[in-house]
Amino acid sequence: MFVLQPGQNRSFGPTGPGNNRGVGIAASWERERITERTAAGRVQARARGVKFGRKAALTPHQQSEALERLAAGDTQRTVAALFDVSQATISRLVGR
Repeated sequence: MFVLQPGQNRSFGPTGPGNNRGVGIAASWERERITERTAAGRVQARARGVKFGRKAALTPHQQSEALERLAAGDTQRTVAALFDVSQATISRLVGR
């Protein structure tokens, strides 16, 4: 029976590096499989009509109303406060 002494590293010795390589190869193979499965799951979800990404902060109706208010002369900060969103959200809406 082999007893590992304090300060000894199991990766050194006649079988240590080989074992580490084998574990590394298995881990790499498993990562590839996980990537393939998640990619296939995303394709299936899109086929079912699942939408990806974050939901919009404003509905299309709110977006058009915000643009109308901006055209009428309201500031971005005022419109943002009205719809309870950040000024950056309104700024992105204007930039489209």
